[in-house]
Amino acid sequence: MRKRHGKGALLAVAGVLGALVIATTPVRAQAIAVIGDNAMDNFIATIPGKTATLVTDAQIATPGFLSGFAALVMTRNGFSFGVGLSPAAAANVAAYVGATGRVVVLNADFADDIGSAFTNGLVTNAVNYAASSGHGFVGEFNGAVSALTSNSNGFTPIGLIAGSAGALGFGGGGSAGNIILVPPGVGHAVTAGLTFPTNPGGVEFGATITGVSAPLILATFDNGNPAIIVNQGQAGTGCSTHVHGHNFPFAHGDPLAHRPGHSAADPRHGHHFVCSNHAPGHSPFPLQEDSGEVLLTTGFVAALNQDGQRNGPVKAARGGILQFFGSAAGLVIGENDEPAIRFTAPASGAPLFTTAPPDVRIGGLAAPVVFSGMAPGLTGVWQLNVQIPMQAPIGREVPVTVVLEGREVKSVPVAIE
Repeated sequence: MRKRHGKGALLAVAGVLGALVIATTPVRAQAIAVIGDNAMDNFIATIPGKTATLVTDAQIATPGFLSGFAALVMTRNGFSFGVGLSPAAAANVAAYVGATGRVVVLNADFADDIGSAFTNGLVTNAVNYAASSGHGFVGEFNGAVSALTSNSNGFTPIGLIAGSAGALGFGGGGSAGNIILVPPGVGHAVTAGLTFPTNPGGVEFGATITGVSAPLILATFDNGNPAIIVNQGQAGTGCSTHVHGHNFPFAHGDPLAHRPGHSAADPRHGHHFVCSNHAPGHSPFPLQEDSGEVLLTTGFVAALNQDGQRNGPVKAARGGILQFFGSAAGLVIGENDEPAIRFTAPASGAPLFTTAPPDVRIGGLAAPVVFSGMAPGLTGVWQLNVQIPMQAPIGREVPVTVVLEGREVKSVPVAIE
């Protein structure tokens, strides 16, 4: 990106940014097959619109048996390390899921943490997401490593996701540490409504996983080892987070471009935070400079809290996600230096990431960046999602600094409680 010559477009905010809402599919009863008897299957039976049926390996190995279920959840019996599927059952699961079934891998003993708000929400999201395809799979612990193409536990690989798992064990793969949201997980249905980072008290066992494509990893442990994986990037998955009521006219008179047929000032239409099937830094959004030019003259002028309310009138909670919006004036895209201010980011598919995340500090403390790039579905808008440090100062005007390749970008202060 670089500053363009000539007058820059100022981004102003008119009106109040609307609320963040989660779009859900109407609930209907769906049968979920569960192999492994523990708190997981008992909890799944409580998910609205779902029924849980314990099944056996022999049943799964029977051709056509799984066709009566919307998803298969593979966990383990009690607190054991569990067992793998027979080759016949594994082959039937692979055929059942096929190329279009949705898969969620939970790389830890999450069944032992059922009852916590985080794990209950995660399992609910995972089951709903997998079942929405009509032939999905959720693997927890032994089911997680079995879902990959290889593992060191002696379990028959199902081969739903390319990757390899090491031996399951206490603290394996960093599983006793924090779980951290990474960019592909932002706005994903599996992580919706969950608070990151988190360290579930009952989660202690897992495995080191390698070889999984980065865009499929929604969350990691502290050491970067995958904790939550899906088999599809978010393109085409119907990501569910919207921000309604945006009205971002530019000060120099050019209206904010919007989706075809929709008015940018019309609160009935929303901004869809689409999901990524590209790892950060692998999109055509290179950082460039122009001699002596300031990177941005306008910066970030508005922020939303994690619940979608406008920051300022409503304070954000420590540990939550802040979504900043600003003008992309002065930035360019691709080798042809297309002005980002005139670029309409796709409203679906892979968003454009900056090739390097900016350094962000809130109240002088480093704030993890979970997304930095063009705001999907909007024209000329740079979106920056960051996590508020747990030790951030409390106040109504906590300063925010953003530095991209050594140059500071202006930002509004934020209100934190």
